Amino acid sequence: MSLATPGKTIEILKKFNIRLSKRLGQNFLVDQNVLGKIVKIADLKSTDVVLEVGPGIGTLTQELAKRASAVLAVEIDKKLLAVLGETLKGFDNVKLLQLDALDLDLDNLPPNIPQPSKMVSNLPYNIASPLLIKFLVECPRIDEFVFMIQREVADRIIASPGCKDYGILTLKIQYHARPEIAFFVSRRAFLPSPEVDSAVVKLMRLPSPPAIGGVGDSVHLFQVIEAAFGHRRKTVRNALLTSDLGYEKGWVERALRVVNIDPHRRGETLSLEEFARLSEALSADSRRSF
Repeated sequence: MSLATPGKTIEILKKFNIRLSKRLGQNFLVDQNVLGKIVKIADLKSTDVVLEVGPGIGTLTQELAKRASAVLAVEIDKKLLAVLGETLKGFDNVKLLQLDALDLDLDNLPPNIPQPSKMVSNLPYNIASPLLIKFLVECPRIDEFVFMIQREVADRIIASPGCKDYGILTLKIQYHARPEIAFFVSRRAFLPSPEVDSAVVKLMRLPSPPAIGGVGDSVHLFQVIEAAFGHRRKTVRNALLTSDLGYEKGWVERALRVVNIDPHRRGETLSLEEFARLSEALSADSRRSF
């Protein structure tokens, strides 16, 4: 019997005397239609190894385990391990790790746990953004992500230059992957109902960053991006000059001129490609050539 119903979820929570934690972002999916759509979008093959963060009571985990070669489920809440031990009974291809997913080191997994190539999760909203950045930066073996997050974060992930949702998170995600919103999910699909609606997002890792110039030094690139967004009301010229990066006025103005960016534009109007060219022009090597 599917766990994705209010009745079954309540039954399990009562049986194990589980009180859900708002701090841990525990809102369990109780809509079978939504569950089916997530699994369909994930398009799992029998050879796939899947990482799931926040399995909860195992609602999504069961469906992943039916289709994938193996599932690595990472759960921070010790109280839910007993629940998962029951709901995942018979699924020998599920490996459980009890820890904070932000501390997960995929390069140092126990020898009996294979390396995941996909992530499919109903992400805890309180750690979704830093978690996605972590896996994109640290886990190049994961090349496909399907996850549920709050709708406002999904809007930020897919935003374009000039939109109000466009910002540092947008650029950090789009530097590594191509995002798309698969579908939206009502708050009524969860128990308890969160205060916001959700969205299921699919990320496909890019073989290389979609930017020209400057991408060899991604640290400097994102220092420039963060400086430009540090004062959203300021022009990109003034934001860079008042940042902690120590740029001289002539250096900044020359760099903007070289890459043909109007110094009166604001950072939120610059594309990733424009930031990459600007980063290269502002680099130490470029400074020596001025």
